[in-house]
Amino acid sequence: MVYKTGKDKLKNVPTNDLFSLSVKDIDGKERVLKEFLEGKSAFLFVNVASSWGLTSVSYTELATIYDKYSSKGLEIFGFPCNQFMGQENKCESEIKRFVVDDFGIKFPMFSKIEVNGDKTHEIYRYLKYHTPSLNKGDSLVNIPWNFSKFLVDKNGKVVEYFGPKQNPNKMIPTIEKLLWTK
Repeated sequence: MVYKTGKDKLKNVPTNDLFSLSVKDIDGKERVLKEFLEGKSAFLFVNVASSWGLTSVSYTELATIYDKYSSKGLEIFGFPCNQFMGQENKCESEIKRFVVDDFGIKFPMFSKIEVNGDKTHEIYRYLKYHTPSLNKGDSLVNIPWNFSKFLVDKNGKVVEYFGPKQNPNKMIPTIEKLLWTK
């Protein structure tokens, strides 16, 4: 399947199984998302950056949400992205040190990817394709900025999309509906 956005010409949208897709983790190891399925019922995909006005509050709240809900079935995936005003210009080892040392991030972090344009990672092509507010039939809407958040259920269905300025704590009621235990 081929689709276009106003600015992008992307090909081969993965439409079947989100969890069969792979990506390099922050240490450069190729990982398949299904490795993270065991004991999880809700998944939050977030494109992240180190140098944005909302970086501190977003990482702090994501870390708190993860600490509270990871044992109840939530997994968060952090995908550094440098497509928005160069706000993630660190290398992977610096990103890892930054998120762990400054925010205590424990959720999986991955190598830098693109979320818009011809080099959009297939995970983000899948997420945008399966998000009604971003899929306009013959075109997909670009991710507007870092800290856009996709909440996905255990079957790979996008349950809700939260924009970059939406406070992560506002997602908690929706996350709780997907968890094994509250």
